[in-house]
Amino acid sequence: MKHTNKLTSILAAYANSKAARFHMPGHKGMLPKNSSVASVSGMDITELSFSDNLHDPHGVIVQVEANCADTFGCYRSFLLVNGSTAGMLAMLLALGRGKRILMGRDCHKSAIAGAALSGATVTPLYPEYADGRFGVVSPVNIRQAFAKNSYDAIVLTYPNYYGMCFDIEQVADIVHSHGALLLIDSAHGAHNCFSHSFTAPTNLADIYVTSLHKTLPAMTQCAVLNVSERAKHLCKRIQASLRLVQTSSPSYILMSSIGESITIGASFDWNAHKNRLRAYRERINAIEGVCIPDYSAQNSVYETDELRLCISLLDTDGYSAMRHLEENDIYIEMADLNTLVLITSPCDPDEWYERLIQALKTLPATKAPAYLPNVPDTQTYPLDFGTAMLGEYERMPLENALGRTAAQPIGVYPPGNAVILPSETITGEAIVYLSKTRNLGGSVFGIDDGEVYCTKPIIDI
Repeated sequence: MKHTNKLTSILAAYANSKAARFHMPGHKGMLPKNSSVASVSGMDITELSFSDNLHDPHGVIVQVEANCADTFGCYRSFLLVNGSTAGMLAMLLALGRGKRILMGRDCHKSAIAGAALSGATVTPLYPEYADGRFGVVSPVNIRQAFAKNSYDAIVLTYPNYYGMCFDIEQVADIVHSHGALLLIDSAHGAHNCFSHSFTAPTNLADIYVTSLHKTLPAMTQCAVLNVSERAKHLCKRIQASLRLVQTSSPSYILMSSIGESITIGASFDWNAHKNRLRAYRERINAIEGVCIPDYSAQNSVYETDELRLCISLLDTDGYSAMRHLEENDIYIEMADLNTLVLITSPCDPDEWYERLIQALKTLPATKAPAYLPNVPDTQTYPLDFGTAMLGEYERMPLENALGRTAAQPIGVYPPGNAVILPSETITGEAIVYLSKTRNLGGSVFGIDDGEVYCTKPIIDI
């Protein structure tokens, strides 16, 4: 269905009017022409009689939400101007206090924060791991977890940063047969409503968030939270939760961009983009020292998003390779120890891919990729994130924190996955993993100036 974006039209009309603006924001749409944002400042307004209210929509914002719901095939969509992070927080808060949750250990740190704020107890599930590579959480492990205990919900990432997907139909059957909710972080899957490059979470996930800004032509922070028919009874709780975690001064430019991205995304030739990616993959595979990995049928990966371009490195590490690309004015989404991860879009000019291929041909052979051993699962579950994250803490150097209890998640970003979860014991293996990642040039979160946050021990008097 072709959608119109009435919100954009209303904002444009106001920007072009001679209205006296005795309201926020303070620039009044009058920024000097040499300002970098002068061209859109006229559309940057607040809640007025004609512009609706994100936190209690009855007008043009309802239309944008309806267009999103129609596009994603869900019961209702909520607009997110604070990214999928706000959606993850609201999704978990809407469940109520003290729920029992299964959570993929590869979940984004916003899922950890949501569990902490909602007072949930969490049992993490490790994704499959082999040959230095994480896959996805296995349906077998999910089934076993539900066989041992009852849970209110499970939170999983689909697809992950590498485009890996688990068998969502099988997982949905398992979860729903136990009366639990399937909550999905699909931040990296917004484009799938048009590209159909993997099985859609619609009608399988009960609630899922997706970041339009990641893979559709939307501005940064634009996302939506989608609710299925099965979970429609939670809509009022979700809306109330969003009032807690989203700004009370939402950007109308971002809300307009959400609607525009749906309209523009529908106009793209996604099949043509898939076809050109197949051709470029073949050319990249022919370059010595690199290859396109096949993640399917290993580590419980059921299918992969064919629009995510992952390049495995045979003669150098990922961080050195990323620096080499940047020296050639090519900037990618992320690198890990042995892989480059590129987000692609129909907006990409062919010339970018040609430059990428030439740069890959000149990669310096610095050293073989490093494969770090997986951090073993030696923790006691369930975990209480909230008590650890919101209680008293102290800071200390990472190397001195052996055996202490983490007060904050600690991991590698991107992709934002925690090696150590709040309320877990900091192990020697985790310290080695994080230290080596930093030494190789990786970015680690949860470590400030070389120090980590640990819970203060309770001293009996």
